[in-house]
This record gives sequence, structure tokens and C-alpha cells, in this order.
Amino acid sequence: FLLAYPQGSLLDGSPHWNPSPPSATNKSTVDDFGFIESLLDNLSVTYRIDEERVYAVGYSNGAMLAFGLACYLGERIAAVGSVSGTMLEDIGDLCQPPHPTAVITLHGTQDYILPYATNDGTTPKGDSSGYVSAEGVVEYWADFNQTQSSPTEATTISSGQTVHSFIYAEGQGGIEVQHYQVVGGEHVWFDLEIAGFGTNELIWNFLSRFRL
Repeated sequence: FLLAYPQGSLLDGSPHWNPSPPSATNKSTVDDFGFIESLLDNLSVTYRIDEERVYAVGYSNGAMLAFGLACYLGERIAAVGSVSGTMLEDIGDLCQPPHPTAVITLHGTQDYILPYATNDGTTPKGDSSGYVSAEGVVEYWADFNQTQSSPTEATTISSGQTVHSFIYAEGQGGIEVQHYQVVGGEHVWFDLEIAGFGTNELIWNFLSRFRL
């Protein structure tokens, strides 16, 4: 398989991805959906990629882009992986993927940047968040994919951390939504081992099962 690691452009001196279409209310003017679409066009010409098995994976703001791609460029994205990420509230309201979309997420309960639990719309710092909670993201995709309403649950101890897994199965077309709640986990890319697989392998093993 082929991995592409694009870099976001600068906003106020720091790299970022714009996870929603440019608009008058969007502080970023970058069209990252157009950029990713052009990147996929280039990769499909340069390499013999299977265009029915393109996956978007990201951490934090990169995960926001991955979810945005599923919403606005879904005809090219088969499944999504998110680590310590979420969706913007406006994307959640407008998201209309063209097909059921498998999703795997990992999120810490002590994430100080993107809070895990549903709250009053503010971050721990008291700022207006504009983000869907980690719980809300899972609920959104489970509902969209029409999975079982009650997930299969399990608990694992990995490197001293407790990880609760929630598997929402039997969605449209066999689609699943998997969520891993890292108890006490912060805003990081987790170094876990679950069922003998590290975080990266866990995500890949899930995503690679699905195609357009």
C-alpha cells in the first residue's frame, strides 16, 4: 500500500488543515478539500492505487480534515481513522456522505484540547469550542451508518492504561464504527497495544476491510 503524508499550510504561523469549505465565517481561506482531491488525482496517475480503497486518517486537526473529507469528498474516501480528533459542529450539521462510511476513533478521557464528554460547548479553558465531543462523533457515525444501537464492549489494559472498546456492528453494507476510550488519556497519538496490535496496526487492520 502507499502512504501519503501531506503537510497543512500555515495559519497564524502554525501548520493547519481547513476541515470545512472556505466561507465568510471560516477564518481559514485554504481549500484543503480541493488540495486533497488534486493530490489523489496525482497519485492515481503516478501510481497504480486502488481508488476504491482510499482512507483518511489524522490526529487532532488532521482528524478534523479526515472527517471533513468523508463529508465533502466522500465519493473518494472509503473509511476514516481519528486519533484525538473530532468534527466541527457546522460540519456535523451539514455532513452528507454519499455512502455508509466505516470509522475508527481513539480518544482520551482527559483530552485537554478536544474534550471527550459532551459538555456545554466550551473547552476546559472556557473558550467556545465549536467542536462535537468525542462521544458525539461516535454517535453521529453510528447513527448515520445505521449500526446496532448498543455496541459490543470490552476492556483492555495497555501499558498501564485502561482502554474500553465500543464496537458498533451490522451497519449498512456491513459497515462498522469502532471507538477506543483511553481512560486518563490526554491529547496525544496513543502508543497502545490492543489484541496484539499497536495503534497504527489497529487502525490499518480496521480500515483495510472496507472499500467503496
